[in-house]
Amino acid sequence: MIRTVSQREQSSRRCYEHLRHLLMYGQLAPGIRLGEVEWAARLKVHRSALREAMALLAHEGLLVRGQRGGFFTPV
Repeated sequence: MIRTVSQREQSSRRCYEHLRHLLMYGQLAPGIRLGEVEWAARLKVHRSALREAMALLAHEGLLVRGQRGGFFTPV
């Protein structure tokens, strides 16, 4: 069976790659909150795709989940 990649999966992957690049090259200041609305607009994706990418980055230790929600760059 051939599986096609959904639009959401493509968007999520693009967000993941873009944010990972920024994080790996120190282009985001430590300890800042990455607002979903702002970043979704900046990357031209739905918030759900962005949230999925951020969750994966948090799982990898590149982002930190806030106690009250949201994602932050590590300090």
